[in-house]
Amino acid sequence: MRFAFFELKDMKAYYTPVSIALILLSCFMLAFMRYADQSFFNQASQANLAEIAAGKLAETKGNAKVKSLGKQMVADHTTAQNELVAIAKKESITIPMSPDADHTQALADLNKLSGKSFDSAYMASQLADHKTAVALFSEESVNGSDPGARAFATKYLPKLKMHLQMFQSAMKK
Repeated sequence: MRFAFFELKDMKAYYTPVSIALILLSCFMLAFMRYADQSFFNQASQANLAEIAAGKLAETKGNAKVKSLGKQMVADHTTAQNELVAIAKKESITIPMSPDADHTQALADLNKLSGKSFDSAYMASQLADHKTAVALFSEESVNGSDPGARAFATKYLPKLKMHLQMFQSAMKK
């Protein structure tokens, strides 16, 4: 049998390499998606832990408004972190249990401040961190391949957006 450009026997010679290439591409894509979801788990955990630590500092060092915001960050991010840990455990994923180096340094710098300097630095850091978190959770809620990570991101994205709006409003006053 003859087709437009190939005989049937010629098509068989191309079929095997193409199949192997598609299988390898699929494996690569699955590995990449798993890496992206693992990266989300890591970043979300480190961000939650940093928010909890910064919130605790705010509860002790901030003015009344900053203390109130800090207390809310501790409560909300502790709840989120506990849920993230449970999802990671269920899926046999190891997540960090401490903030990353950048957050650790920022917390150390924040701890050196007091009064209005502390309040301003805390508010600015929270604004920046929540902008980053909203972007991270938005991406995962739309493009995540891990159902647990995607559901987690979708669930907590509105809370993070609310936090961002709170800090934006507080910075305007």
